[in-house]
Amino acid sequence: MRDRLAEVDAPAAVILVSDCDLDAAIALGLPVEVVSALADGFVRGGRRLSPDRVFVAVLGVLVLSRGGGEEVARLAADWTARFGSDLPERIDLTAAAEGTRREAALDWLAGLMLVQRKDAARRMVTLMHGMARLRQEHEAMQAAFARLEAHALQHRLSERKLSLSLSLMPVEGSPELVLSSGVSVVQRLPGGSVGLSDVAIRIAEPPPSQQGVLRCRLESPDKGVVIAEWTLPAARMQAGWLRLSLVRGLEEDPVGLDLRLEWDGAAALRLATAVAHPDPRFRPVKTDGADGGRHVLAMEVWHYLPGVRAPASAKGYLQDDAAEADSPLRRVEERDLLRAINLETLTQDMGPVHGGDGLLVHVLPDRVACAILPAAVAGVRRISVNVLTSNAKGPVVDYAIAVLPAALRPKSPRALPEFPPEYHSGWTRLKPMRAGQVTLILPDLPGEAHDLYLMTRLPPGDTRNDYGWSGFSGVVFHV
Repeated sequence: MRDRLAEVDAPAAVILVSDCDLDAAIALGLPVEVVSALADGFVRGGRRLSPDRVFVAVLGVLVLSRGGGEEVARLAADWTARFGSDLPERIDLTAAAEGTRREAALDWLAGLMLVQRKDAARRMVTLMHGMARLRQEHEAMQAAFARLEAHALQHRLSERKLSLSLSLMPVEGSPELVLSSGVSVVQRLPGGSVGLSDVAIRIAEPPPSQQGVLRCRLESPDKGVVIAEWTLPAARMQAGWLRLSLVRGLEEDPVGLDLRLEWDGAAALRLATAVAHPDPRFRPVKTDGADGGRHVLAMEVWHYLPGVRAPASAKGYLQDDAAEADSPLRRVEERDLLRAINLETLTQDMGPVHGGDGLLVHVLPDRVACAILPAAVAGVRRISVNVLTSNAKGPVVDYAIAVLPAALRPKSPRALPEFPPEYHSGWTRLKPMRAGQVTLILPDLPGEAHDLYLMTRLPPGDTRNDYGWSGFSGVVFHV
């Protein structure tokens, strides 16, 4: 049971006296607390004090009688056994006249306090120096991490990892979820939140009028907060995946996550669904009370290192409050690169370079070979693409890239359009197995959709294209 006399407030400074000297010490009227030392503890004003508090606050020990000196001698042994240090400095005024005791005690206290103040000042100086060094080390560490992150961004040493796909293509028999204007749907996200960097939903059918706005919010019902928001006009939406990207992976604080989608438009928005889920908690919930169905929304989820910035996907839309400096590079991922349209057939029938991760645009003997990559290049100032002919037996190949509005995409096979000079990189000639890079610096582009053209050709007069494994990889948009 707790002692009812236990002291709550801690004294700032005290002197110790024996119990038999307590009244005489109080009579001196000293400007510090007087604490009596008993065999079983310490007492101030009839209330017990914690020994640890006394140890921190004690200035010294005052002796005013022979009996008090004997008790202090016994206290010294107990003090050393309890705290592992000697009893603080003591002054014995037993032989001093009554009229001189107070003055002597004050002189003694002044000396103790002066030493204490000097020690405190030295400790404060040491602490401030330590804080300054700690701050310098912290800033140096932050700068080092920033350089490391910038190096990873610059050299594309990392990428966001697709951790869940529900599903790459619509599941047979899965109904569409129809989102009317003014209605929201809430979908609980599967998997963990730690490191989550992107969420994609699949647009089954965009609004025919291209009018309206889709507002997306990533929410944590556990904390009752909105983590990120995206505002997407219907004109930017096409059938297929709509990828919502965060600047950084979520921190290491596991929470449940909901994706809330609110549509405001003249016509309904149709979303693809995936598998049926037996748990109602994971099924989509409409705010108008209508049945959201048994099938979860078709989703893809990416993760990255928690709290770390990674190159964003060129296909993703960054959260509304993201600045251009937050994600200066937008990377075209391999699977998106392989969805390029073949100018020869106007279909997505192009494959990867044998044994590599690039897009094979096999050089042709008599004309330009070209892949057309639909890309959101509005706001992009520079495009860089790695190029390589991946066979030592291959020919010398010219490489080039260009940009045109998607509205000017060829309607018939092999119909290579004319490119304005400012939208064309010019041709870069490379020998086989020699890595190179093609760069295009762009003027201000209009906000409409654009296509990126990846082109190869043989130098004038050459017709041999055997082993012409000419490939493009590492496509990066610099904002």
